[in-house]
Amino acid sequence: SQIDVMPTLFGLLNFTYQSKFIGQDVFSENYVPRAYIATYQDLGYVKDDKLTIISPIKNIKQYQLKETPNKEQKSGINIFYEEHLLKDKEIDKNITNQTISTYQATSYWLKKNQLNVK
Repeated sequence: SQIDVMPTLFGLLNFTYQSKFIGQDVFSENYVPRAYIATYQDLGYVKDDKLTIISPIKNIKQYQLKETPNKEQKSGINIFYEEHLLKDKEIDKNITNQTISTYQATSYWLKKNQLNVK
């Protein structure tokens, strides 16, 4: 995720620093792969091969992601996925709660200027 760029760069440069980054150093042994996505109204979170999308009025959709090979792609990194919409009873509630709480917490911190380094 793009929020991981600065922590990763600082890690590569061996910087010791204090921050309020939400991102992580992707080369850290504690790194947890995930990605955040935002549009005008929808907010998304990708984790554990699931894409969770939260929208206004408590609308939640979750997709199971499956890698799809692309024969034309020359790099070793696959960026193509099939999406399978999960039924309500199949939705991973834990990931849904992580999605909601991450965006709510970040919104709160921004409103209260708590992400500014002091």
